[in-house]
Amino acid sequence: MKIKFKEFKIFEYKLKKYGHYTFSDGINVLRNSIEADRRKQNKVGKSSILKSMMYCLGLEVKNWDPKYIYKDMIFELLIETTEEKYIITRYRDKFSLNNNEFISLGDFREAFANILEFDLKVEYKKANKKILPYPEDYLMFYYVDQDASWSNKLFLNVNPGIAKYVKDAHKHIYNYLIGISDENIIQLKDDIFYIKEEKKVVEQSLDKIKYVENEMSEATYKNVVSINEEEFQEDLLNLESIFKDIFLAENELKKKLYDNAKKINKFNQEIDELGFLFKDISQIENGLKKSKCKLCESELTADIIVRKYQIAAEQIEIANLHKDLLNKLKKAEEDRIGIIKESGKVKEQLEKLKVEIEKKVDMKKVSDYIDMKVEQKKTTDFGKIKKDKMGLLTKCIKKEEEKKKELRKAEKKLKERKEEISLDFKDYLSKLDLKIKGDASLKDYSKILQFNIKDTGTSKNIIYLALFLTYFKLIDVYSNIKLPFVIDTVIKDDHDDINLESMSAMISEDYFELNNQVFYSYVENEKFKLTADKINYINIDKRICNLDFTKNEDSIITKISQNLVGFNK
Repeated sequence: MKIKFKEFKIFEYKLKKYGHYTFSDGINVLRNSIEADRRKQNKVGKSSILKSMMYCLGLEVKNWDPKYIYKDMIFELLIETTEEKYIITRYRDKFSLNNNEFISLGDFREAFANILEFDLKVEYKKANKKILPYPEDYLMFYYVDQDASWSNKLFLNVNPGIAKYVKDAHKHIYNYLIGISDENIIQLKDDIFYIKEEKKVVEQSLDKIKYVENEMSEATYKNVVSINEEEFQEDLLNLESIFKDIFLAENELKKKLYDNAKKINKFNQEIDELGFLFKDISQIENGLKKSKCKLCESELTADIIVRKYQIAAEQIEIANLHKDLLNKLKKAEEDRIGIIKESGKVKEQLEKLKVEIEKKVDMKKVSDYIDMKVEQKKTTDFGKIKKDKMGLLTKCIKKEEEKKKELRKAEKKLKERKEEISLDFKDYLSKLDLKIKGDASLKDYSKILQFNIKDTGTSKNIIYLALFLTYFKLIDVYSNIKLPFVIDTVIKDDHDDINLESMSAMISEDYFELNNQVFYSYVENEKFKLTADKINYINIDKRICNLDFTKNEDSIITKISQNLVGFNK
């Protein structure tokens, strides 16, 4: 899915001011206005606009300008796919899609993933289960932040929340983006495992049928004493009926035990999840207890009081759910005890029947008659069952072979794609390495997904830029999820002059040549010039929100307020 940013609005509703910015489908560069340059004002809000766009999509920005009160602003981003347009609105932790009622981040996560056709799930550390990643967990691979992206680890400092997943989850997400995720292979292996388990159950059923068949033919049919044919037939039918009933009862009890175990496990899992949720809410409550008003030093504000009541209500609801689950768990465990007792009685009956059969071994035989009846009964009683089970076993074997064949094909395809991408990665990296001057080099980073940066001093900045552009390039070429790339300014105080021209060349010749829409925050420098054609320059003056509200903006804010009321009900 290809996404373009078309327009971005920032509403500073308390001051009745707003900013409105429109973008081209290609290169968009934010720079100082002529007036801001004349005043020699660099910090006019370029970075804040880029941060705000990513924030609007769900990325929790780590470093804001202290003067930029983002919590008192409403952000509205118009995006366009190949088929539709969407208006995404964000106010604090609430989101709206196409001016509908506001939803939580969790609900927006699913809605945005549906737009992108993003269906990966990553293992969540606390709950020990796989969940759909939040937008920031993949947006970080499209964004370079001026403040957070230039130290220690590539991409990761933009999103501290990635730590909530298991180790190397970020690599798993990046692999998914460039089409070398092993999700399909894991699923195929799971399918094969369950098919083998199904096959094992069928084989065990066949063994049981064979056992009962042998018992009934040898002990029930052949070794029965009967004075006359009617008594013989009656004995035979009784033993056959008893064996069948016990066999069916035994299987039914096993099924009950299995279902009961699943139920108990489900209740325990839900209880654990409530525990985690209660702990999270308690932590929020503790944080509120420590909150103080910055102006009057009072510990309670209206927002905090409301939130405390909300937290108390949530804790009561969790406690009620917890109590209800405990009662259900107790009932399920009592049921399990009853099933086990019932199973013991059935086994006891089976043992008594075996003793009775063994006693008949020494009794009078009616050989010819019994032999004939044995074959008839075996065919009647077990032939159809065995035929059905053998058909099911054949299907399992066939399904297993098909899945194994599919797995081999998928593994081969993945291996080839990984090799292709690895070669491209090294090729992109080596081309950028040629542009680097001085002692700095990319030779230590030729292995893909090596996100730890070892270089120190002034040389590391061009190393960072080259690596960011290389990973961007892979996404640009191989990913089906084509979001815009965003780079905040790369000119920092500790850059050495020798590589400024090289970095300028990388931005103009490599970053601006990507197929995806790109955004860049530009600071004028005599050694850092942009040379690309068809650049959409967005001039930023002293204020980001430099326009006064009109009736249109008033109506927009009114609609947003109404939707927020709907969210809070």
